[in-house]
Amino acid sequence: VFLVEVRNIILIGDRGEMAAECYFLPKWQDAEAWHAICERKCKGKDVIMPEISRFYGIIIGMYNADHNPPHFHVRYNDYRATIDIQTGEVEGRLPRRVLNMVYEWLDLHKEELIANWQRMEKGEMMVEIKPLD
Repeated sequence: VFLVEVRNIILIGDRGEMAAECYFLPKWQDAEAWHAICERKCKGKDVIMPEISRFYGIIIGMYNADHNPPHFHVRYNDYRATIDIQTGEVEGRLPRRVLNMVYEWLDLHKEELIANWQRMEKGEMMVEIKPLD
């Protein structure tokens, strides 16, 4: 059984907009319970993106089933970006100050991000990653 702490689940519509958020309690769920709750509460939505970290208003997520290369998604106010874990290449827009903080966080947690990507590819639950202090 894999355990994960997830603050919330972000549901993404087919045009990339945030469709809804589902908050689950308790925070610690085993993988089967987590999937069952998601099916019950979030049925019919397009894609699920667990939030894996949050700091200074920056939300980091990874889709539950995503394409290579390994990357993560960043939300900050109305800004959205995708960042390649290995190269740091950015698709999208973020304010420079926010991007610098995300890069600092990426440098600190690259191995954990790769491990989360590998979990996702195996269908396992991703784990929350410590925020930037």
